[in-house]
Amino acid sequence: MLPSIAKNYRRSERNNYEQFLYDEHVKRVKSALPTLKTYTDTEDKFNVIKRANDRDYKIKQLMEQNKIILENIKNATKLTNIDNRLNKHVQTVRKFKKELYIRDKRLKFRQITEENKQLLQRIINVEPIYYFTN
Repeated sequence: MLPSIAKNYRRSERNNYEQFLYDEHVKRVKSALPTLKTYTDTEDKFNVIKRANDRDYKIKQLMEQNKIILENIKNATKLTNIDNRLNKHVQTVRKFKKELYIRDKRLKFRQITEENKQLLQRIINVEPIYYFTN
């Protein structure tokens, strides 16, 4: 081994190749993204989890959903008056329950009047216990 010759000996084509590798390396380093994120990434999972746990974010989401629902209701009421017009099924159920209530009420009144008539007949038909003679 000849250490003094080996250190100084380089082939000429190798010098150009090493320069090319170095230039490529410099180019990659300049165009590389930072390891620490200095920007906000909306699709970053950490930020999504952090925001989901954030109370203010949840409140904002609820407010936005409520706003969307209210807009949908407003648009629906523009086309038809939902409050003034009930479903036919609801009307028939309401009518049926009202008739049931009235029927039950009449039945109770009828029972009461029958009981009253029976009481009246019993009172009329009772023979007097005391006889007054003059």
